[in-house]
Amino acid sequence: MLRVVILTAFLSLFLYGYEDLDIDGVDDSIDKCLNTSFDDEVGEDGCPYNQSYRGKLILSFGKKIAYSKSDLQTNSLNFYANYRYNNWSLSLSTSSYDIFDNLYNNLNLWGDYYLIGGYSHKHNKFTTQYSLGMKIPNNDSDISSKEFDFFASINLNYRLSNAQNIYGSYGYTLTGDSDKQNYKNYSSLMVGTSYMMSDKWQVNFNYNYSDSSYENEDNYHNISFGNYYEVSEKVFIKMRYDRGLDDNSYKNAFSLSIGRVFE
Repeated sequence: MLRVVILTAFLSLFLYGYEDLDIDGVDDSIDKCLNTSFDDEVGEDGCPYNQSYRGKLILSFGKKIAYSKSDLQTNSLNFYANYRYNNWSLSLSTSSYDIFDNLYNNLNLWGDYYLIGGYSHKHNKFTTQYSLGMKIPNNDSDISSKEFDFFASINLNYRLSNAQNIYGSYGYTLTGDSDKQNYKNYSSLMVGTSYMMSDKWQVNFNYNYSDSSYENEDNYHNISFGNYYEVSEKVFIKMRYDRGLDDNSYKNAFSLSIGRVFE
């Protein structure tokens, strides 16, 4: 069950949708100037025509509260860092868990580390992002499976209008084997749409699917609803609700995070 918890938390980062935090009409995956004012005229790279680009760093942290089908509660603190330069990006994330079950008392519940590199390409209304990454085991953790995983994904985004986008992604993970468990490789799929409610507020709706990494276990399905709100030029808030559609996924999960952009 615990690997399901960790896998679901990882998928919430790995299977992402379209984001445009500064609402300038340029997808964040290729936006070189993330926090332009809504009334600034920008080019295809998302930067005002008179502004040079030095890259941007995004840092965020947040909390997630999740309930399994048996109402086991799992809390996590999630940390995320992303650096973007031109069409390239590099991100690092990890989480700390608090599981309300006596089996996990007095354990080190820091999770593994996820390192992901990406490249984005835009052509007319289409944006494509290719990503490669790895899970780096935290050998000091009592909940880590102590093996390296490697994964790749492709994300496609199509702009229907200045306010709405549709998107989808496919990922494949090569799992390592731990000392106690053999895991199988698995695929992941996400489809969704996003809509700009105002110059500071964006919402999205996703369907997420993943094969199980265990033999003879059902696959995972869930839907999610997210909100992205720009508090100021450099600060944003993300909120998300997930609803599991199978017996292994979370029944309900609620996430809230705050982020800061440095340019």
